[in-house]
Amino acid sequence: MNIRRIGAAAAAVALSGTLLAGCSSAANAGEVNLLVSSDPGSLDPTQLWTQGAEELYPFMYETLIQFPRDGEPRPGLAESWETSSDETTFTLRDDVTCADGSQFTVDDVAATFEYNMDPSTSSIHLGSAIPVAGVDIKTNADARTITFRSRGDDRDGFRALNFGMVPMICKSGLNDPSTLATSPQGTGPYTLADMVPGQSYTFKVRDDYTWGWDGATSADLPETVSAEVVTSDSTRANMLQSGQANIGYVGGSDRDRVDAAQPTSSVDLTIGSGKLLFNQSEGRPFADQTLREAAVQAIDRTSVGDVISEGRGEMLTSLTPQSPVCSASDSTGSIPQYDPAAAAKTVASAAPPKIVLIFNPDETSAITPAMELVQSELTGAGFNVELTPSNQWVDVVVGGGDWDMVWFSNNAALPSTWYQAWTGAAPPDGRNWARIANEEYAAIGARANGLQGAEACAAWQDATDALFSASDVLPLSTYTKTLYGVGVDLQASALLSLQPSSMRLK
Repeated sequence: MNIRRIGAAAAAVALSGTLLAGCSSAANAGEVNLLVSSDPGSLDPTQLWTQGAEELYPFMYETLIQFPRDGEPRPGLAESWETSSDETTFTLRDDVTCADGSQFTVDDVAATFEYNMDPSTSSIHLGSAIPVAGVDIKTNADARTITFRSRGDDRDGFRALNFGMVPMICKSGLNDPSTLATSPQGTGPYTLADMVPGQSYTFKVRDDYTWGWDGATSADLPETVSAEVVTSDSTRANMLQSGQANIGYVGGSDRDRVDAAQPTSSVDLTIGSGKLLFNQSEGRPFADQTLREAAVQAIDRTSVGDVISEGRGEMLTSLTPQSPVCSASDSTGSIPQYDPAAAAKTVASAAPPKIVLIFNPDETSAITPAMELVQSELTGAGFNVELTPSNQWVDVVVGGGDWDMVWFSNNAALPSTWYQAWTGAAPPDGRNWARIANEEYAAIGARANGLQGAEACAAWQDATDALFSASDVLPLSTYTKTLYGVGVDLQASALLSLQPSSMRLK
């Protein structure tokens, strides 16, 4: 990717140590400069496969429910909702318009879900927020309501929250969905004015926006957002520290320099929940639960967690550390205890198997040393471990390629999200790419999907206990990036990205 102004940024670091709290030189006449961690690839909100896409989509698209980081979910594009385990109804606000000026209606919501449910879309939300089986949809334009009903035996007590996370696309953008990659059509506060893929994206505030967070309107927001693709944490830190940028995400120890300069705003975001999963396909070593348990016993979760988080994360106690519900869940007591001697004894009783451990080397600066530590610990127990760094790890894992363990750090806000991925058939007939065959987890999860509130949370903890005790998943640690504002006050949502309508120039 081409990165502009890196040389200028590096030179600027040598300038004065002026505190950032009083530095807003990058914001002129209502403009802010945003640093994006990677190129989004596509601006279609069903294709949020990159960090850059996650960082940019909230400028253009919004959700039915808002998810504050500190507090309960609250109305977004929907003014209210009602839900059971098999039916959910949203009532829309009556004052929201699309970027093209048309009224946002239940027809737009219905079209969004139909597009996401179409297998040819390959939506990131299908099989996570939206069930693979799909849902039946009924609208009432006069009442501004849209009702989703489960198909077959599918149930989910958290369905309203799951559906409330899906970015809404205005119907005009779905007349030719291929245009969404470069021509966004949403209800967000900004429209795309210009783009140079791999380099920059420029957004202009809408003049008719009145439904932002905490009542924000167009008049409250910066007129222009100039987003620049800068893939290096160190370079983003330099540019924030020197005042060449107003907003950016920084990870690792590079944050120390920005923190010391006292930025206007900073929010720590858990961008990854590190886990190791095992390939349980027939004929692979980890189809054997005793070998999976030996691998878990060989790995010191605390040591690996400290490396991957660089001292800024927390050990995972559940599969949903950032959940707006079930926040007190703790299944760590079900994880086989660290016991390298027991692990070595188990491995010695079998022919030492070759293990292929695959991971994305570009995920964080700490990922490679963390995986090298895992390799060392497994080797000490007698495993023969081959590290396989690969940017194409998704294709390898989902496509049935050569792998035995995978570093998997995707976040999920709700415990029911993982159920569709870790039960049922393997691809291409289902989503169970790890080939997990845990009957106890499947049965408890099916029951949990029919419950709500505290009962659902208790059942999902039991389901997670079943996964951990069978060594199907080894939870490690969260890791974070910090969202900084220089000369800008800002907030982030519980969906782990900047909330654009919260920006206020200082």
